[in-house]
Amino acid sequence: MKPVPRQFPSGFSLTEVTIAMGLLAVACALAVLFFGNLRSTAEQAKLQQDVQVLNSAAKVFLANGGSFEGATSPQEVLDRMKTTALASQRPTFVGMTEATIDPRLAVVMASPEEASRSGGIWDASQNRFVIRENVRGGISHFELNEALAEVDYGEHARGASALVYGTDSGWIWDYEERPPTFAGGPTEIPIGNPPDTRPPARPVALLAPRITLSDQAFDSSTPEITIYINNPNPTGSSELFYSLVPSGEDHLPPSVWGAYSGAILTQAATYPDGFVIASYAKSIVPEFLDSSLVDAATTSLFFDTPTTGNVLFIVDASGSMNADFGPKSRFDATIDELISAIRGLPSNIRFNVGMFDRNTHWTDGSFQLHLATQANKQQLISKIESVETGNGTNYSAGLALPLQFTPIPDQVIFLSDGEPNRDDYLNQLQALVQAGVRVDTIGLESNRKAKAVLQRIADETGGSVQFVEK
Repeated sequence: MKPVPRQFPSGFSLTEVTIAMGLLAVACALAVLFFGNLRSTAEQAKLQQDVQVLNSAAKVFLANGGSFEGATSPQEVLDRMKTTALASQRPTFVGMTEATIDPRLAVVMASPEEASRSGGIWDASQNRFVIRENVRGGISHFELNEALAEVDYGEHARGASALVYGTDSGWIWDYEERPPTFAGGPTEIPIGNPPDTRPPARPVALLAPRITLSDQAFDSSTPEITIYINNPNPTGSSELFYSLVPSGEDHLPPSVWGAYSGAILTQAATYPDGFVIASYAKSIVPEFLDSSLVDAATTSLFFDTPTTGNVLFIVDASGSMNADFGPKSRFDATIDELISAIRGLPSNIRFNVGMFDRNTHWTDGSFQLHLATQANKQQLISKIESVETGNGTNYSAGLALPLQFTPIPDQVIFLSDGEPNRDDYLNQLQALVQAGVRVDTIGLESNRKAKAVLQRIADETGGSVQFVEK
């Protein structure tokens, strides 16, 4: 008998396997794309919902006499809504006098990689958050930062209320007895057009004044600064009143402010740490209410470098800072200049100090930019007066500090007297560039190589550079 060959089951050919693997890869790619887009859509939906809620909060804040004037960044807008009404306004103010939103609320800005996505921005012309497509540096999302829970956001003047609680009469509302406005006798029926019985128009708030300074800071070449206040309201509707105080001091109640009659000349000898001027338009006709308060201030200087916005001072505390600098050491001269700059900061900005040597040499431990109240200034000054120098000059440690603070500073002023011991600071420098943080540098008796490095840091971040010699 002829043997029958055994039959083996046939398998897949190499071509079939290759086709199957290709189809599987395409399916996986489509799945990743689908779920990536789904996540992005969810994030955008959350941002839209958060923007709607915050816009409602902004309307409540404005309706209760608040103002966003001077608040330009999204975080500054949130911080403004965290303020409370002036203590002098609370007893008679009708409306909300406490913070409008949770003090922990913080803005998280989009990274450069997210620039192609839609993001949120603050539209100052409409007093609301809006979402735009392909926004560079827009809002990525909002979050609750527990580190902000105990931050003091200070007070902010509320606009005049249409009603006030009673103060002297014992009634809830101010009340005054008036005699009848008609005489007895027969009623006379007028002949002609009936009188206009429509209620009078409700008074509206005056526009806030505009304050202009001839210079932003006192220095050796600017011993005097002239202040101009402009009234944008209709002629005959209002008068301007103002208060001028040294930086760090509180204004007296507006009821005792002086009337503005022309340009005000100030001198550095009178205001060595700078000044703050506040003003408002007071109504003199019933059709208008008093305007909200506005203020302006001189800019503090750190070795002739002006502060602009929320600022973090970063100071070299290496051993070379003990070298003589006139009658003092470099470090002592730097601390004196730093104290003067802190005292001159306007009360509406935030600040802090960090120091470096071979590592992070000193911080106050909070990693928060503090509101420049008189108490916060004095507390930080008392701490930095006791700091002593260390060893090494590690630029990397100093430049890594800004992104560890909340909120991230608008400006960093970086001071050093030497060149970096290592070149690994470039990674931190690029991180600051991507975050949009401006770094102004100061070289204290620096050599040629150190000057070149400080110049590069300033150039790449859009800052300025200053070289100081004794």
